[in-house]
Formats: sequence, C-alpha cells, structure tokens
Amino acid sequence: MQFVMLELDRPVQLKFGMGAVEEWQSLTGMTLEQLETERTPEMLMMALWVMLRQDRPDLSWDDARKLVDEHAADLETVMLATSHAINVSFKREKKNQSIAKHLKNLAGSCISRLNLK
Repeated sequence: MQFVMLELDRPVQLKFGMGAVEEWQSLTGMTLEQLETERTPEMLMMALWVMLRQDRPDLSWDDARKLVDEHAADLETVMLATSHAINVSFKREKKNQSIAKHLKNLAGSCISRLNLK
C-alpha cells in the first residue's frame, strides 16, 4: 500500500490502511463515503491521528496535536498530506493529481512572494 511522507518530529509515513480505517470509523461513527463527501478539518485531524497511531500505538490525541503544533511546517501542509494519504489508499488518481497541482502552485506562490526564482 502506498503512503505519503509528512515531516513532524521525524519523517512520518501516513498510510490510511485497514487498521486506520477501522479505528477512524470506530471513533467517528462515520462511513468512508461521508469522509469522501464531507471532508472537514476535524475529520482529517482524526484521520491523521489514527494514521500516526499505526506507528505509535500509545500516542494520545493531545500528543498528536502537540506534534502538529510544534513540528509541522503549517496546517495546510498537514491537511493536504492527510487528504492525499486517504486518496492514495483508495487510488483516487484524479484527486491525487489535483492535490499535486495545488502543492506545486502553492510552492510557486511562496517562491514568487519571496522573489526566489
């Protein structure tokens, strides 16, 4: 199964596999269809937490929030990486391409703001 890398306190492999899906559904009471159609920041943060717990089973919700707050580049990067990890788990190629395009545009925008061409 494919994964997405996210830099926190160390490089983390985000993978929305069967264990993460099962835990996410148990915690939220929601279906995967709802995750697809009603994707909110709260739902993505819960998905991120269960993906992080695949490698760190004892990671609490508060510890996951601290990891993001203290080590992530920014929340947009975290949300995009989490969403991308969900998409690649279900081979949503079209959406993956649009996320990649968005990340490329975001990087270009940052570079132009800093005049670093």
